[in-house]
Amino acid sequence: MAGASGLLAGSAFFIALEIVFWFGVQFFGPKSGKGLTHTLYATAVGCCWMLWAFVYMAQMNPLITPQLQA
Repeated sequence: MAGASGLLAGSAFFIALEIVFWFGVQFFGPKSGKGLTHTLYATAVGCCWMLWAFVYMAQMNPLITPQLQA
């Protein structure tokens, strides 16, 4: 269960990052094309989160274990 808490904490980081980007675009972004800018940032954060989650979960239960050479 320890791995799931790390996965949730990392996911919370990416959600917070998306909220920061949303406010940044909303208040400091271009006047035209805000919808496209929101979509691009959301897609980028979503893809980064997915890559991070795949790598994190792959390390939770590795397929190959190291063998000691005696």
